[in-house]
Amino acid sequence: MTTPKTDIDSAPQAAVPGAAFTDASCYHATLGTLLLEHDGRAEPTTVLGNTAATRARRTQDGPVFGDLVPALIDSMAARGHRVVRGRLADEDGWGGLTAALHAGDPLVVVVDTFHLDHYWLDRGRVHALHALTLRQFNPADGTVRLTDAVDVTFVDNRVPLADLEPALLGSDIGQGWLEVADWGPVAGTVGVGSPKELQVHAAALSGCGGEELSGVELAAYLSDSLDRLFELTPRLARPDARGGADDERRRVTRLMRGMWNYHHTLRWFARYLLALPAADDTRPTAAAVERASQDWLAARSMLLHSGLASPARTARYRDEVARRLGRVAGDLQAAGELLGGGPEVPAWEG
Repeated sequence: MTTPKTDIDSAPQAAVPGAAFTDASCYHATLGTLLLEHDGRAEPTTVLGNTAATRARRTQDGPVFGDLVPALIDSMAARGHRVVRGRLADEDGWGGLTAALHAGDPLVVVVDTFHLDHYWLDRGRVHALHALTLRQFNPADGTVRLTDAVDVTFVDNRVPLADLEPALLGSDIGQGWLEVADWGPVAGTVGVGSPKELQVHAAALSGCGGEELSGVELAAYLSDSLDRLFELTPRLARPDARGGADDERRRVTRLMRGMWNYHHTLRWFARYLLALPAADDTRPTAAAVERASQDWLAARSMLLHSGLASPARTARYRDEVARRLGRVAGDLQAAGELLGGGPEVPAWEG
């Protein structure tokens, strides 16, 4: 799934007080909903946008992306909000989730879209994880307020909790929940945009030599891997005849998901920069990061659709993906330098 190009000043937000908070990223949207549920004065972008990490590393099979959720948990922790994570596959997973709802705690739940009634994109077609918010459980009738805060699948209504059991328990693909166990000072801006914080972000954008690839390193590594990637992407256009046992298909699926998540990381980081107390100073950096996020999304889209293209069109896609990744590297290098930062990657020629 892709998202339309967004203007840098159009931060994800509720349009009017009390309106739903929506975004194209389900984890950002749901955690943002919890922040605003707790304190309507909260600024989700200074919390959830407080990371520029790729969550990617080198392997012999190409770049591999890690889970986005730990980075968002760390971003919440940096503002004093302690998030705990439960897994429904654990022995008392279902009991822990229902106990939290009975206690009145709002939760982010991660469900299987295959069994999710309102999720028109993938219902009955694909087993994939998707985050929702559950709040205001009523033990009298067993209903809960369900909010899907992703813009294209938005719902906000009460449903029987039992109706969600297939999506939560029907098949084990990693379902679970997130709960804010302790809240920090939501409305404050203490520590936001500190020199130390910005230095970490600069290294994530354009540093080199770390265990996790910086944005510049990741763009260069993907560019070097394009021939292999364009060999693999046609697997996504064919039915999964092996029922998930095709390792190469699974690898390219994980890559597409990781690229999707990193697009949102960059998009939110650009808005974080604009929400800082010194936003006038960080606007050029934010613009560079926003350009990189959109070029990154375009490169992902061309990779994703190349499996259905003719050989001639695929060749054009490859050249354009290489060009876009070169621009991503250039913009992230510039953004890292503008933030003052970190060891530089040698100039890369894409």
